[in-house]
Amino acid sequence: MVGVAAAESARPGILLAGVAGLVAGAMSMAAGEYVSVSSQADTEKADLAKERAEHERSPTHELRELQRIYVDRGLDPGPSADTPYETKAELLPKTLREAVFALKDDPFFREALGAEFVDYYVHIKNAEIERFQAEVSDWEQREYFEMF
Repeated sequence: MVGVAAAESARPGILLAGVAGLVAGAMSMAAGEYVSVSSQADTEKADLAKERAEHERSPTHELRELQRIYVDRGLDPGPSADTPYETKAELLPKTLREAVFALKDDPFFREALGAEFVDYYVHIKNAEIERFQAEVSDWEQREYFEMF
């Protein structure tokens, strides 16, 4: 643009040279960005195909590798799956009655669902448990009453 301004003092010529330079620069940047994004997409596709093939060949190894990557990034792996009962977390209820009892006293669910809803739900579930326990099961029939 400076060269055009030095050679010609007419304003339209200088303006045309400036707009042409602006358009040429924008097109050049757009083409460069397109090539960069296309190249990155091709690389990602190739990496994905490679990882899929490795996963099919050795899924256990790939799982361990993925676990290591996440742990290296600072993710807490939690307690060992080899010793699930050595955790300090509370144990889950073993029966429906224990689960209903735990729900009744749980502050999170009482707050989230409302105390009235939780109390009503617990009442319904306790009635179901009582009806279930009043029935003689097939096992009880066979075990205790088969000779009759």
